[in-house]
Amino acid sequence: MIRLATLDCKLLRDLLRLRAQAFAVSAVLACGVALFVMATGMYGSLERAFAEQERDFATLRVLGFHGREVAYVLMAEMGSLLLVALPAGVILGNFLSRWLISQFRTKRSRG
Repeated sequence: MIRLATLDCKLLRDLLRLRAQAFAVSAVLACGVALFVMATGMYGSLERAFAEQERDFATLRVLGFHGREVAYVLMAEMGSLLLVALPAGVILGNFLSRWLISQFRTKRSRG
């Protein structure tokens, strides 16, 4: 069995600590990018829904609804879509990530 010198052990510890820090920084950056993509997607979806239902909202305004009430209707629709899409996305993302991990493991073990 090979014994590492004290200096080598310290260098190895420092290398592992540096690797962990690099991983943490990359995880934070990945989360930031994911948050940006999610925010732009939600904004686009909200804008598209408003544009598609602009005539319906105008009808609600003519019927006596205030702007805040019309906005509440739009937010309620987006909230219901979110309640349906979020669990479905988490479940599908979980299955996809597990499948991708299994594919990488098999390719790595073959090569």
